[in-house]
Amino acid sequence: MSTLLASKLMGILLACALGAAALGVGGVAAAGQSLPGSILYPAKLALEALRLEFALSPAQRVALALGYADARIAEIGALEEQSDDAAETAVARMESHLQYALDLAAQAPLEDVPGLLEQIMQRTQAQVQALQQLHAQVQVRNRIQVEQALQLCQQANREAANGLQEPQVFRSRYQERAGMPDGNVPPVPPSVEPGQDGAGTNGQQEQRQTQQQSGQQEQQQTQQQEQQQDQQEPQQQEQQQEQQEGQQETQQQEQQQSQQSDQQQTQQQEQQQQGQQSWQQGQHR
Repeated sequence: MSTLLASKLMGILLACALGAAALGVGGVAAAGQSLPGSILYPAKLALEALRLEFALSPAQRVALALGYADARIAEIGALEEQSDDAAETAVARMESHLQYALDLAAQAPLEDVPGLLEQIMQRTQAQVQALQQLHAQVQVRNRIQVEQALQLCQQANREAANGLQEPQVFRSRYQERAGMPDGNVPPVPPSVEPGQDGAGTNGQQEQRQTQQQSGQQEQQQTQQQEQQQDQQEPQQQEQQQEQQEGQQETQQQEQQQSQQSDQQQTQQQEQQQQGQQSWQQGQHR
């Protein structure tokens, strides 16, 4: 273990030990249920980072990272009364967990890559379904964050599925992106909330703002389409009524013509019978 990693691990252990001593058993349990913006939330993240540090295999680390992504989704759903910043924090953390899981899969031995990608693909598919259900339930104020989280899960799911088809290409691409040679393990995500690490957060904030603007534009387009549909529906109903009335008039005209034709045939038959009777009477005379 390198000196840097050892010092980092000791720092996390010390922080967790001090936090546990200060909070007590009940405080640690409360930290596990805390939400972004809470004073206990950093302790919750520190405990998660500690579990990642002690994970013995890439498969265990991937499972933990995906479980933490599930926790962030649950936090987004529970943040109805919180500010938008708290929901954005949960989305940013979820993104880091998914990226960490994909990085781990890329750094694993080639024979282990398909199994890890299969695990990521199945878990993110379940997350997509959970976010789709959540999207129909949350209030408008947090719907943008839910849409952002949904897009991130869908993207991770696609990358895992594509990686299963070409594991070597996936592995090489992620290693080049991360700038790490084979055999290196990606660093554990930081245990601080987004927005507390200074200048490194500016890019994430700009990205989230861009995603928010994109989500707002999509909502506006959806509302415009719904308004157009609402306007078109009365016109379509009027056209249908006019068509039905025209069909009824046509049917009535056809019935009248049919009745007139029947009357004419009846009159012709009566005239023919009268003519035959007159001819027969003339012969008898």
